[in-house]
Parts: sequence; structure tokens; C-alpha cells
Amino acid sequence: MDALSSQAAGRPFFILDPDLRSGFSHNLTATTRVTLAATAAGYDVTCIVNRKFPFSNTDLETVCPDVRRIWPTYALNASDDPQPEGPLQFHPVYDSDLPGWEKYLYGLLDLHATLTAPQDAVFYIHTLSAPGVMALLQYLLSIPPHQRPRIHALIYCTPEIIQGEGLQGVETLQVLERLRDEGLLGQDLLIHVETTGLKSHYAALGFDFPICMGPLTILAPDTAAQAAPPPVQGTAPKRVVFVGEARAEKGFDRLPQIVAAIQAAYPGNLEFVLQSYTNASNDSPAITDAKMQLAQMDGRPHPIALPGELDYDAFLATIDAADLILMPYDADAYRTRGSGVVYDAISRRVPVVCTPGTDMIGTFAGMGVFSPDMDTAEGFGDTVAAVLSGETPFPDTAIARFGIDRFISTLTTLHSPAPRPAAPQTPAPLVCYIPALPVDGGHGFVQRAHLAMLSHMAADTMIVGVPWANIIDGLAYFKRDTVVRYFDDLLWRGKPLYFVSLNDTENFRRLFAKYHSRNAELFHADVLEGLIRDYVTIGPVLQAYLNLRTPDRIVANYTWALPLAQRLHDLTGAPTICEVHDFQTQQNIFRRQSRAEAATLLLAKNPDAPAVTETVFDRGFAAEAANEASALHSFDRRVFISRTLQEDLARYGGPDGDVIYPPNVALPAERDFDMDRADLLDGDHLRRLKLAQLAPGHSAQGQSHSIDVVFVGTAHAANITSLRFFLDDVLPLLPQDQQINIFIVGNIDQGFQPDERAALAARHVFFMGRVTSVTDWYLASKIVLLPVIEGTGFPTKVIEALSLGQCFSAMSGSFYELAAQIGGAFPTADTAAQMADDIVQLLSDPAARTARGKSGQAFYDRIFGMGDYLTRWSDVLALPVAKTTLQPPLPHVECPDAVDRLLRLAAIPLDDAAMFMGPRLTGLAGDWSKPEPEARWIDGTTAHLFLRAPNGPREVTGVFIALRMRHSRGPVTVLANGIPQGNFVAGPQVQIHYLPFAQPLTVSDVMTLTLITPHTAPDGGEDTRSLSALVYYMRVEARDAPSDDDMPLHDIPVTVNAPGRLHWWSEHHSEGPYPEQGLPNRFRWIGAGGMHVDYTDGANPDLLQTDPIFLQIDGFTQMQHQSLVMTLGEQVITRLPLAGNSHGRTPFTRIIPLHEGTVTLRPARTQRFAPPDGRSAGFAVTGLRIFTATGHGDRIAQNYVGNIVIRSDA
Repeated sequence: MDALSSQAAGRPFFILDPDLRSGFSHNLTATTRVTLAATAAGYDVTCIVNRKFPFSNTDLETVCPDVRRIWPTYALNASDDPQPEGPLQFHPVYDSDLPGWEKYLYGLLDLHATLTAPQDAVFYIHTLSAPGVMALLQYLLSIPPHQRPRIHALIYCTPEIIQGEGLQGVETLQVLERLRDEGLLGQDLLIHVETTGLKSHYAALGFDFPICMGPLTILAPDTAAQAAPPPVQGTAPKRVVFVGEARAEKGFDRLPQIVAAIQAAYPGNLEFVLQSYTNASNDSPAITDAKMQLAQMDGRPHPIALPGELDYDAFLATIDAADLILMPYDADAYRTRGSGVVYDAISRRVPVVCTPGTDMIGTFAGMGVFSPDMDTAEGFGDTVAAVLSGETPFPDTAIARFGIDRFISTLTTLHSPAPRPAAPQTPAPLVCYIPALPVDGGHGFVQRAHLAMLSHMAADTMIVGVPWANIIDGLAYFKRDTVVRYFDDLLWRGKPLYFVSLNDTENFRRLFAKYHSRNAELFHADVLEGLIRDYVTIGPVLQAYLNLRTPDRIVANYTWALPLAQRLHDLTGAPTICEVHDFQTQQNIFRRQSRAEAATLLLAKNPDAPAVTETVFDRGFAAEAANEASALHSFDRRVFISRTLQEDLARYGGPDGDVIYPPNVALPAERDFDMDRADLLDGDHLRRLKLAQLAPGHSAQGQSHSIDVVFVGTAHAANITSLRFFLDDVLPLLPQDQQINIFIVGNIDQGFQPDERAALAARHVFFMGRVTSVTDWYLASKIVLLPVIEGTGFPTKVIEALSLGQCFSAMSGSFYELAAQIGGAFPTADTAAQMADDIVQLLSDPAARTARGKSGQAFYDRIFGMGDYLTRWSDVLALPVAKTTLQPPLPHVECPDAVDRLLRLAAIPLDDAAMFMGPRLTGLAGDWSKPEPEARWIDGTTAHLFLRAPNGPREVTGVFIALRMRHSRGPVTVLANGIPQGNFVAGPQVQIHYLPFAQPLTVSDVMTLTLITPHTAPDGGEDTRSLSALVYYMRVEARDAPSDDDMPLHDIPVTVNAPGRLHWWSEHHSEGPYPEQGLPNRFRWIGAGGMHVDYTDGANPDLLQTDPIFLQIDGFTQMQHQSLVMTLGEQVITRLPLAGNSHGRTPFTRIIPLHEGTVTLRPARTQRFAPPDGRSAGFAVTGLRIFTATGHGDRIAQNYVGNIVIRSDA
């Protein structure tokens, strides 16, 4: 026995293949080969395959006696699953609606539980799916390092198209990066690829995945009955074979020309065997046309056989009988992909000729794979002739490095993982952490402190997600939101993520929705505790992990999790700890009051709204508070965020506990405020509209928008109360002759009506809405406003401001019981007048602002420092602190001109060609809008186009707009810098409108162009966000502003359209009997040659100089990540994205302004799936329309469409 076999002898080797579900597939071949290789190396092999894999197929059992038909399907084509041979027994996980990755994780945990020494086991996954990547991350984080098996996995394609169900808002690449950053890649998970193209692709992404081919020695065909047709009588001809599905990406449509070129180049006797089976989803006129041409070429002069579908034995027999395999595959589709046909061919020493630029050339260089110098039919003909003539001999060593006897030794030496760590004498404790999700606002702040603290403790942590508010949107949404956060925040690293299950989702949602209604009859504690108690279960996935590892401590971030904490305690015996950072009963009163106030405002504006009936502001408060206080007694230990909170609960019988003030763990690594990196607004373009409210005054009056004062808060009722105190009592006391800009940051804007926000903007109070980084707003401001007069727990905005060393002005109530510890460190206000005086003094004295920031930071370090936080929690958890990370104080900074700078960065240049379409429409932003590749939905309030004049003053004289309304006709009003310029009526069809300005508008710096559209969505529609209009194109007429002399207003002549003529033709890949058809009710695929549009109007030759002409293209695409490129000659005019997918047709509409001459539109792919037709088809056209804006005002342009002529491009 050799060294490798002795090392492997008896070790379990599991081949995990959930996609092996049919008796004839690539998966079956690969699993069989790997089984033979692992068995030969001395391993004890088990194959875990799909539960639908037929029992009637015993070929796998002949090489592997332990075949377990267990797992479900995770592949994208799960809908094509074969029917099982008999009824499948119901499985609580595999037949549930759980995400694929949770099912995969359950399978891994279930397998792990059967292993007596998991660290000795080897897992092999030869087609790693997206759910598999996520499941492996969670599995490996769940298992202590000394107990993890070695996992070998093959990735066979680029990350964006890795097969499998999606990962709920997270890309596969993010999961691979997390695996790498956690230190799992190359140590526990050993990934390899099979092609040089993929190796290079992943290397560019930061991964070093080595190459390892699958074993090539395979089972011989059982029978020769289905072998390929025998050669014709006489001199034995050379047999040229094409095998595999006859589809476009494999170049089948090119075969007539290539076969003709081979016959012309090779002087000897030939015969062709060209498999012609095509799956219905890949069929197309071009493929059918190629089959017809090949059938007509049979016997002229050489025989051409066109066998259909082949079973695996016949497939191998066909390759065995071949002298050469022809593979004219699409270079783009196979630039990083391999092909099983190459494996089968070189394992039989059959040479292959394939397209230059495909991965097969680089991967199999020197192993009997050849390619022409040029990708032409003639190039293929010359190369095939040379190979058949013996000019390029097949190397005898082609198989050696890929044989059965080499595979395991190659696989196990690809990586150099460190030795498994020894089992610790004392296993690391496990903390089960129950977060409050989603993690926004105050509880999110506290939760991040918890996660940071747990990362510093000498223990492992697991996270158990419990659905909370987002359950109203569905459990799937809650999980998706949580998973996205799990990858966005580094504090979640090293902690596996599990979820509970629901036993009655509908009743759960119904009860929670009733609680959230404005007149809720249910008490907070009853609802939250009742929901958890009655509807939440541990679930099989979480239970599978608890069977493997028992938590030693259970920490809940909120009182409402008590039933779950108790259930986990009953299962594990672990002590329970609750962190209390809110008086939930009081919070509930705030929420009820807030909802009732909103209902009252609605009733005042709309008499038909439901009347506000009896509310429950005070009813049962004492009973509810006592319920909450009593629940806290059930925990083994309590931690309060403030002594005030503990005392409030004690009044209703609440227990004592530890008071631990949380630190701000979101401190920046450095203090320099960098505009290039600052994220003052949400990264989404829609948040640019928040700047639009600033532009009119900025442009017209030259005002600046220095960030003088910032208030940060969510739409919590206590925040709204505190902010209203400032707006009603403090703001009127500030100097009226001094411009003081106040920015309100966070979704607290939802607590103020639009007209109220507009009135406050006139007083320089600007609501910026939800933002990505509140830290950047703190750093940019002169003063952080802390007018807290209401709330429970402790205001986290106070901790944030102090930790950053920023200047602040605060009411003394903002510090709760800590106000007594401030002493003379810094002043606080007890009245509105004192706060107003404090703000005025600080704005006038930069040195005072710096001093206030330093004193506040010193107070933070004394009360909220990370060192003390870790020490206190170490005592609570009875765990040692493994590491301590402290950050030194950083200097106070300000960047008050950040908004002014952002105004110019966000605005779009108002140049001579101020056309906005496709990607440039990202500058069009509404209160809520849905971005689409070619257009922008806008809502029923406003949408802004934010512009600037970079090269001196410009005069705006009018605007062209192409849009359609969502459902019905309605008016669209246009404003420039808040001044109405007119309106027009739009309908549900795409139309272009021209609106001249009554007077030119001079723009010296920045301006806002505003559209106001009515809400036309029907009552009860599926969209509650008031989508109203879809904008395709905008062009702003602008000219240089006059210097001293007035310039007359330029009138655009009114023209009358005469019938024009549109010529259109497309690239063709064949000359078959498929006449070009007119467009109605038909479509035409467009290939790489593109579509050429030529247009004239003999009746009005000056039309191009007066009004813009537009081409409307309707069509669909069946590919991902490609663009529609418009060129005039060699110049690229614009590039519009076509967002498609691999599952079906995605429709699109494009509005494109035409230029004088001939315009070419062509697809430019950046990632392709199998094209639906032709070797390079990119999109299909279903309709064309040319139109122009004629005249002024509401005149709707007529169709400018004459005869449409479709002709082939010679």
C-alpha cells in the first residue's frame, strides 16, 4: 500500500451532489469518476445525491455501495426536475419554503452529526452552487476549528452566474470574500477550478484558486448497438464529429459554412457526424436553418449524418469512432468555461479543433486541442485539414496527468492548509445572542456595541434571528434584510447566523398588523411576548445545530425575546441575560400617540378619511408596565442602559440590575473629513432630491448652505417631540437677521407633512431624510443639536456626538441621571432661551466649539469608554476579555461647506447637449422612484433634475420631455427654481412634449428643474408608493447668457410633419428561407452587426435643424449585463443598459434622439448567457416609431413613421 493509500485508508470521503437527480447527466459522470478515484486511493466513499435520483439506475451503486438519495435541488433549472419514481416522503426542511442555503446548511449539519471524527472526513463538492457557498460559510463558522472536515469544492463558472437559488440580496462574490476574510478559504474550504480562464478571472477578484481536472478514465460503453453510424464502403474516410446540443453558443449555426470549408481544404475522403438535438428553449430559426442546409449538403460530395438525442453510451461511442471533434464554440461564452466534450475526447486520444479565444485552448495546450489562427470558416477548414493529414500529431501523454490514479494525489496537494489545531482542554464557551432586528435607531446602536463586545470575549458567538417589525412584509423579507446586514457590517464576522421558524405565519402577521394599526387594542407586551410564545418555534435547522453544540449563555437584546430565551434555556440549561435599553410600555404609548396624530392630520386634510375613534393612550398602562417589569424577573440577570430606565421600571415592580453605558463602535478610523469619501446622502441617486430644495435660493440669491446645526433622529415619537420643542420654542429665538442653516438628518422627516417641511425650508431648516452615514454629518457640522426632552432608555445621539469630539448644544435632560456628573465640564440648557443663546455664542466662536467638543469627548471616555464596557460585561457573562481595542481621542473637525460642495458635485452640467436619457436620467430624482435601465419612474409628488452651469451663466429657454403616465391622462407641471413654467397633458403612451419658457431663466450656478405629476395609480393597486410617470428623455434648451445687451427670445419654428421613410436592416447569420417580415406582432433578433437606421424627410429638409427627431424602439432581451450602444460613424453617442436575465424575455423601451446621418445601434455585452438566436444575438426588436416635437405647449406630436423597409445588410 502506497503512502497516500495508507493515509486515506478507511477515512470517510463524502461526495455531495444535490444536483445529481437524473440517470444521465454530467453530474452522474463526474460523481462516478470521483468515486472510482477516491476508492482507488483507499477512502471509504459515500455519495449523497438528490432525493429524485432514480433507484432504477444502479450504475452508481456498482462503484459506490453507499448512495444516499437525500438532498433537494438547488440549481436554477430546478423546475426541470425529473419526476420521482415514487411518492417522496415529506421532509420538514426539504419540502418547506426555507431559502435554499438554509436547506443546504441543514444537510451539512445533519451529515456532521453522523460523524464520529469529523476532522478526519473529506467532503467533495464538484458543482458548488450559490446556496452551497452560503451554507458552507455558516457551517464552518458553527463548527470549532479542530472538528471541521476538509472540504474540496469545484467552482465551474464566474461568481455572478454560479448556479443556484439567489442569496436574498447578497451576491455570491460577497460570500466568497467573507469566507476568505474569515480565514476559511485555503484552510477548511479548498476551492479549485478546471480552466485557466476561470483561474485568471478569480485571480483578478483576489482569489488564488488552483486548477484541478476531474479524473478522465470513465466506464466503457456497455453496448455497441447505439454506436455511431459505420463508415461508408471503400477507402475508410476521416470522420469529423460534432457532439453536444445543437445550439448557438456551441456554433451549430456556423456548421454549414465550416463543413463546406473543410471539404474544400481536405483532399481525402470525409464523413461528418453532427449531432442535431436541440432543447426547445434553445431552438431558433438560425439553428433550424443550419439543420436544413446540412441536410441538403448530405452526399455533396461527402455523407453528413445528423443524429438526434444520444444517450451516454451512444455519446461515448460516437466520440470513440471519431477522427476529430469539431467545437466552433462562441469565444465569449467559453472564455472562462470548460467543456465536458474535451475531457471525453482527449481521454480517447481524439484531437479537437475549437474556436480561438476559448478557454479550451489555454487549459489543454499541448494535449491534442488545436485552433485556427482566425475565427473564420476557412480558418477551421485549414486547421482541420492539417490535423487530419497528420501535420499536428496528437501527444501520447494527453491522458497521463488526468488519470484515475492521479486525481486524488493532485487534489490533496493543491493547497497547503495548516494542520488541524488540537482539541482544546476546555471547549470554548458558546454565547447565543438574540438580536433585535432590523438593527436601526437606538436598539441598532446598542446591538452593534453588543456585537463588538462579544467579539472581544474569550468565547464563540452564534446569532439567532427572530422576526420583528418586518414580519408585516413577510418572513422572507425579514431574512433577506438580515442577511444583507450580516454581510454589510464587519461586527457580524465570526458569528454563524440562524433563524427561528414560524408555525403559523398568517396568524402571526395578522396579529402584528393589528398591533401596528393606529388604534391598536393589544398591549405591547401581550403582542410581542405572545407572538414569540405562540408562533415562534426553534425550527429544524437551528435544532440541528443545537444538537451538535449547546450554548453556555443566552443574551437577549430586548425584553420581548423572553419566551424564546426561556425555550432555549429549557433545551440547554444556559443562564439567560437581558439587555434593557427601552421602557417598552412607554415606547408603545409614544407609538400609539404618533399614529393617532397622523390620523388626525389625515382627517383634517381629507374629510372622507376614517374618523379617529377611541385610542388607548392611557388605558391599561400600569398593567402593561407591570407585565414588562415582571418579565424581566424571569431572566437570570439584567443589564440596563441607564439608571433612569431601571428606576422607571422599578416603579412597576421591575428588578434591579447592572447599569452599563454603551460605547459608540462606529467611530471613524481617522478624523479628516474627505468629500470624496463622505457619504452625506444615501448612495442612491434618489437622495439627491434632498439637495434640490437648496438649489433655488442658492442660485438666485448666492446663498451658502453651511452646515451650522445638525439634528439626527429616526421617526420615533420621542424624537419628533424633542425636535418640535426646538422648532417651536428655540428656533423663533434665534436671530432673524442671521442665516443659520439647520439640517435634520434621518427618517424623522416622515413625522412632518410635506407642506410643513416646505415652510421650514424657508426658515433654512432642511430635512435630508435617511442617510448612509450619520457620522459624516456629525463631522461636517459646526454644532450637533441635542434638545432631548422626551424618551426612554438613553439617547444614543448624545453618545455619538460626544464620542466624535464634535461641538454640541444640549438640554440638560439629554443626559438623564448623568447630568449630575457633568459638573463644570460643559454647560447645558434648562430652557429654550438658554439653548438659543448657547447656539448663537458657539456659532460666533470657533475656539469655543473646539473646546466644547474636547470636553464632551473627555466626558465620553470617562462614562462610555470601551475599556470599562468590556470589563463590566465580562463580569456579567463570567467570561474573560480576550482582547481590548481602544481608540485614542481624535481632534475636533468641521466641514461646514460640505453641502455647497456636494451641490456642485451632484449637479449635472448644463452644456449645449443637455440631453438626459438612460444612465444620465439617474440625475432625475423623486421622493420615491424606481430606477429602470432606460427610464425613471417618478412619484405623485415631485421629481427634480439638478443642474449647474460650469462655464459661466446660461439661459434656459425651454425643455423637451418624453414620458408616459402610468394609467391615465393627467397634467404635468414644470417648475424651474420653484417658478412654474407651464404644463402639458400626458397619457399612457410614450409622447414627447416641448415646453418653452415664457421668459429665459438665467442660471449662474446651480438650478433645479422640477416635474410635478398626479398620482394616477388605481385605488387598491399593487404599488403603494404612488408611481405616476415614466420619463424616458429630457433635453434642456440652454444658451450662453447675454452680457449687457438683451438678446431676443429665439422662436422655434412650427413645422408640419410630412410622411418620412425609415430603412432598417439587421445582420443575418444565414440565407435560409426566412423572409424579413413587417414588425406588427412579430420580432427580429439583432446580432453583433447591430441595427442601422437611416431617415430622411424630403418634404421638410430643414426638420433636422429645427426640431429633434426621436426613435422609439420596443423590444426585449434575454441576456444579462449588456448595453445598447448608439454610434454615428465611429463616434459612440450613448450607451443604454439592457437589463435582462437568463430565464425569460425582459421587455424594454428606448427613446433615442436621432442625429443627422445613419445611426447604428448594436449590443455590447459584458456578461452573456446562452444567446436565444444566432451566435451573437443581443436583443430583439418588436416595434419602431419615429416622432418629433412640433410646436409649443400641449400639442402632441404625430407619429413620424412612413413605410418601414427591412432589408439584409450585404
